[in-house]
Amino acid sequence: MAVEDGVARLIGLTEVSGYDIGAVQYGAPNPDCTASEDKSSAAELMADAVRLYPNPSSQVVHLQVPVSDEQPIRIMVHNSLSREVLRLEKTLQAGEELPSAVAYLKHGMYTVTIQQGNRRTTKKLLISR
Repeated sequence: MAVEDGVARLIGLTEVSGYDIGAVQYGAPNPDCTASEDKSSAAELMADAVRLYPNPSSQVVHLQVPVSDEQPIRIMVHNSLSREVLRLEKTLQAGEELPSAVAYLKHGMYTVTIQQGNRRTTKKLLISR
């Protein structure tokens, strides 16, 4: 008896073959999980409007954030170990973009969190050398 068959019997599954396990097929849509296309919340609208470019980058990254009021914008950048490597806070005018030097960051994937008031969005940034 293969280990997979033993595990399947132990947890009560009737069949193990390929990507099918019992009645569950991996990659198939789950009717219980539905995605909503309603972009009504301010956070979702902000996520769509924030631009972080060029991405991937090696020297300078530009950030465009929709400015709806005079609240400061807080930008936090975390590396793949969740350590904060950059924090900025600035009040931007409408249409203004914020350039930031990233040449000192090591090659890798970073998470950029942009917060303004109670709105927050997260973007991925790839630094390539």
